[in-house]
Amino acid sequence: MISQKHKRYTTGDWNVFTPRYMPGDSLMEHLTFALKYEGIDLALLKKLFQKLESSEITALVAREPTGQYSRKTWFLYEWLMDKKLDLPDLITGNYVDLVDETIQFASGNQPEISKRHRIRNNLPGTRDFCPLIRKTLVLEEYMKLDLPQKIKNIIGRIHPDVMARTAAFLLLKDSKASYAIEGERPPQKNYGELFEDGVEIAGVGLSDPVQLFEVSDQEMDVEKARARICELRKVDLPPRIIQGQV
Repeated sequence: MISQKHKRYTTGDWNVFTPRYMPGDSLMEHLTFALKYEGIDLALLKKLFQKLESSEITALVAREPTGQYSRKTWFLYEWLMDKKLDLPDLITGNYVDLVDETIQFASGNQPEISKRHRIRNNLPGTRDFCPLIRKTLVLEEYMKLDLPQKIKNIIGRIHPDVMARTAAFLLLKDSKASYAIEGERPPQKNYGELFEDGVEIAGVGLSDPVQLFEVSDQEMDVEKARARICELRKVDLPPRIIQGQV
């Protein structure tokens, strides 16, 4: 928001700028202001690009092809529209990050390098799915709490078999809820039945829900399931544990 007052400040909902920040009337000036101070809004940009002729974006970029925000606009157009503009690849200029990490969260992985635009693509997703989250004081305070490490510390004090049984129970509960929502009854050999069958599956200490799904998706009895889990974990088949013991 541009205020008439000569004071720049931030509230919970607004970034307020002084009159000197007012962009001009051209499209490029508004794009520059948005990318510089507001971050990237992929949905809005795609809707905008769909309304414009590619020649308009080409002309905008061609006026200042090495400018940081021209390059970002150029990259985002080609990335979102999956269409290459009639512009030559850049051969000079410093590489810049696409997402400004002071405004939004970027990918934690190594950014993809676009030599054509001299851009480091640090978007946290793909063209089909790329959620962008704006950084706020609240989120930054939560990040300082280091919650992932606290979770690891708590889980580390729990026996692996207990964690595995808990995961199995939650998966079973979720599957039952899914069938109830659809108004269906699970088949006799459903994975829910497999989990209910004495929770011996958890007796081998498998604690990865993804692997539990992989095992449970197959029609097999409990002993075969235990053997399959051991195969996934690359361990010898342990003795059966008595239901109710850890």
